[in-house]
Amino acid sequence: MFRVYNDTMVPVQHKLCPLTSMFMIVTYVRLASFPALSAAEGSVGIVQLRSLAVDGQRPRPKRWKQILGIKRPGSGHEHPANYDPFRWPLALETDPFRFTSQPSGAPSTNPTASPTKRPTPGPTPAPTSSTSSPTTYRWIPDEWQERETNGLPDFSYSGYQFGDREPPSIGRKNSELPWERNVVRDYGATPDDEKDDTNAFRAALADGGRIFVPRGRYIVSGQLIIDKSGTVLGGPDGENPPELFFPRSLSVTNPVKMTTTAGGKTTSPYSWGGGLIEFQGGSKRVGFAQIIVRDANPPGTLELESIPSELEVGSTVTIFLQGDGSLVKAAYDGDPGDFSRLKLPVRITMVRRILSVDHTKKRVVISGGSLPIRLRQEWLPTLQVMENKFQEAGLQNLQITFPRTSYRGHHTEVGFNAIVVSGTNNWVRNVAVHNADSGIFCYGYGNTMLNITLTSSRRSEVYNGLVGHHGITLGGRNNVLNGFNIDARFFHDITESNFVNGNVASNGRATDLAIDHHRRGPFNNLFTNIDAGRGSRLFYSGGGQDLGKHAGTANVYWSIQADRYLFPPSAEEFGATGSWFVAIESEVRSAPNNMRSWSSRSDFSDPMHPADLYKAQRAERGIMY
Repeated sequence: MFRVYNDTMVPVQHKLCPLTSMFMIVTYVRLASFPALSAAEGSVGIVQLRSLAVDGQRPRPKRWKQILGIKRPGSGHEHPANYDPFRWPLALETDPFRFTSQPSGAPSTNPTASPTKRPTPGPTPAPTSSTSSPTTYRWIPDEWQERETNGLPDFSYSGYQFGDREPPSIGRKNSELPWERNVVRDYGATPDDEKDDTNAFRAALADGGRIFVPRGRYIVSGQLIIDKSGTVLGGPDGENPPELFFPRSLSVTNPVKMTTTAGGKTTSPYSWGGGLIEFQGGSKRVGFAQIIVRDANPPGTLELESIPSELEVGSTVTIFLQGDGSLVKAAYDGDPGDFSRLKLPVRITMVRRILSVDHTKKRVVISGGSLPIRLRQEWLPTLQVMENKFQEAGLQNLQITFPRTSYRGHHTEVGFNAIVVSGTNNWVRNVAVHNADSGIFCYGYGNTMLNITLTSSRRSEVYNGLVGHHGITLGGRNNVLNGFNIDARFFHDITESNFVNGNVASNGRATDLAIDHHRRGPFNNLFTNIDAGRGSRLFYSGGGQDLGKHAGTANVYWSIQADRYLFPPSAEEFGATGSWFVAIESEVRSAPNNMRSWSSRSDFSDPMHPADLYKAQRAERGIMY
């Protein structure tokens, strides 16, 4: 097992504590129900652990070693003198089972590595295989292998271009995608003055293309819209990225009517949506066919009434379901809790790629293996062929800053929100956001966010020191957040809701991470290789009452560490029935009846047990980046 500490991945040594019998276990959970643990069940060990904390901070590592007898290198989140919040500490190497402190973009330290030519973004070459077999992984037990609605989910097709490659980085030396325009030279923006540069940026974005922003500070007093495919706004690689300063909130630039929360509180719609930089566009349905549900079909195979003429190998499709309470229960693996206030019928969409087409038998094989929800004919399952109308747009190498206002608390936000991502195959790379009400809302499907930093110097008027509402929202399907540093405390650091699925959050850290499952059954999402910081609120979640439990089925929590021991969430309130908890830093001594433990190995440096499940699954199908 490993811990992320500043720029280093360090092993956590597992050692039985003679005073408290604390120890680490690597746990696999398929949770049917998990009652909340009381403090008494943790015995004296929990009391001692908490008594050593001051204001939620973990004691110094030397103190831990002396009193608890556990060597835990890389403690806390204090910043060294050379700390750079805009440099992501973990470079993603070609080896999915190894980690490095090498900065992103630095030359490879592998003397045998040869440079590879970055492909031009565009449609992904279609798979040629006409057959399909269940997904298998050589580094997990046989009983975890793919089986219908019961195996370890496959997330390797999530993200930009179905995970086939990393989003492009524009303007690098010898790049096939150089910058086309310059916001200063071609549109008259002037950095480092007190003049408003909004019109210059808007004119550049209206023309589209790849727009370069030189270093400096720019004042932008209105909303910026990106609505043309292929539009990229960004600065140069390296330190000191260009800064876009937004002095006015969305409530001022784009006034809207007030609304109410599920609990009846009056608030602005910008409390949970909208961005001062906003991607606008989507996809279009160009063909469809009804799915015939047959139990005899192999996993990952769908039988159709007819094959749409628009459907071919490599097509992007959605599986659309519409149903009543039975569909809600299926999204929770039969344990939804009270959903009496949930508006019916519910609609669920899952995104897949077509791997093969059998015109004779009217069957197709889809990416990702079997669906996390067993289909029923009563839900009118439909396969929809999609055309991506807005794609290949991006932001890169930018600092987005808001004024240093006081944060007055939950649902008081006025719209100092940074980015809204929509469409398909779009990306945000190497972007830092400072003093936001909310950081990034990511909708659509197949979008990727790489190396995102959220910081704040706002004064909090909230008792627990929170400084914003939503850090990063994974609000679509098959979107990826890979590399994040949430160096502030939001009410909800990472949010999912409304039956979203296929999303991935990987390779990140936070001051005190809160993974918010905001009810309405978010299912089949992955959280992997994460340092949760203080670890005091990992599964803290919001959402209105009587809208179902917080989390749906088939979510995967894989290799999550913190400064304190973690406990599985309560099944009565949180849910997560049918979900997987693997390599959680915990002091749970033995698995309850509804859990199984994976105790064969605990050293995640061994390639048989990768810490980053998303990267390892991509590697299994030959995708290395």
